[in-house]
Amino acid sequence: MTPDEIAGRKVIGGNTGENVAVSKDGSACILGSANRSLLLQRTNHGWDETPLSNANPCHFVGDDRIAMTGNTLWSFPKWTELASTPGNTLCISDDTKQIASFTQSGLICLTHTESGKPFARFQGSPIRFSNDAQSFLFVSSKDLKIARLPLIRQRLIELGIPWDGPEYRSTEKIPPVQRIEIPDWMANVSNAEQLMDLIDQRSMESANRNPEDPHDLFAGGMVLLNRRQLQPASEQLERVCQLMPDAVSARQWRAYVLAAMAKFNEAIEVAEGVLNRVEDVDFRLMRAEWLYQAGQFEKARDECTSLMNCERRYAVGAYALRSLCHEKLGQVDESMEDTKQFRLLAPGDIDSLDMVARFWIGPDLSLRQPILSQLYVDKLLQEHSRFLPEVQETIAISLFRNGRYDEAMEHCQEILTNPSLLSYGFGLACKSLCQAKLGKLADAQSSLDTLGRWERPALNDVKRVMELQTLIEEAKYAVGR
Repeated sequence: MTPDEIAGRKVIGGNTGENVAVSKDGSACILGSANRSLLLQRTNHGWDETPLSNANPCHFVGDDRIAMTGNTLWSFPKWTELASTPGNTLCISDDTKQIASFTQSGLICLTHTESGKPFARFQGSPIRFSNDAQSFLFVSSKDLKIARLPLIRQRLIELGIPWDGPEYRSTEKIPPVQRIEIPDWMANVSNAEQLMDLIDQRSMESANRNPEDPHDLFAGGMVLLNRRQLQPASEQLERVCQLMPDAVSARQWRAYVLAAMAKFNEAIEVAEGVLNRVEDVDFRLMRAEWLYQAGQFEKARDECTSLMNCERRYAVGAYALRSLCHEKLGQVDESMEDTKQFRLLAPGDIDSLDMVARFWIGPDLSLRQPILSQLYVDKLLQEHSRFLPEVQETIAISLFRNGRYDEAMEHCQEILTNPSLLSYGFGLACKSLCQAKLGKLADAQSSLDTLGRWERPALNDVKRVMELQTLIEEAKYAVGR
């Protein structure tokens, strides 16, 4: 079997790769699937297989001296672990000594491959290192910025803060930033929004040019999804599944999109195909909520029961959801007992309740479970009375996701008193969505117009800015803009 055959998505040892990396000499290949990676190394007797716990993305870098799977770096060809990063690795310096990863908290983390230790963090999105590995280009807020790494090292050492990164050359006379080579199509980019728009545009152009290429179609489908064009996104992802029947990620995303369109029975059917291929506890909890939404209360209850012995975070959600299933089935005592267990296991402080509730209704459809979010919000409202604007955001968005539009608008009004806060934007966007759902399109448009005139505060919290932008796009789509 040749590397070309592997890259053609042939099935090897029962594993199908959705992300494939082949070394330049063809002696090794990594197949990245939805929940793990598989290393294939050529021997005199064929291909040896080694399962790896980390999954996508997978790459060979630095003239094949380093391989990456998910958030783990390996030396090649010895295949020993070099370092683990706090998030998925997105770029690596040409000398292979520095890697940049993007964490779940929205931070860029730079890690030294030789020590395996993180040595710098930035708020933003990584792009790439300079050719001499002395500078780092990233997006922060709306600006493209360059971090001069030797200067950062020098300043931290002066402050007595340990430095776990590379030594770099002498900082006494640091040369100007070496040219950072970027593609021609990025030449006129001046801010993060232009960059994202260009990437989306190129993805859609590739999908239109190559309608039979599943990878281009998948990228185009994700762009449509980000624009909240759910029906076209669903159709494009369905085509990907037809072209690549074993593409688990495409099936999962199609299920998320169908659920977002309230097509729960179709989402459940697609989910069955996913869970026949991989074991994914998060996805099982998601399916349990879809079963509940579809009125299949007994199946939802049984699915929740099967999750009781999983990690605490799954068990808490399972108890909460099963209590609702018991209630719908007329099993009052069982419902009360599960509610009691949920209240015992769930956190009680505002910050923790807000964090979990927000997690379930964020912009990422693969994490969206509005019913679970609402259970935490209800606990929040029952046990507390005064909330900061960011918590009011969570309450309003959760109520909106659960169809309680009038209540959501009441909480929106609570955060529309201070335009200097980012919460003001969330309040207007959520209010516009509620008005659109209630059929008040003129009012919804008026809220959007106010949002358009609003001067957004300058913040480095990229994660929240991106979340707000997603909500605004959803509101625009709801009113037909």
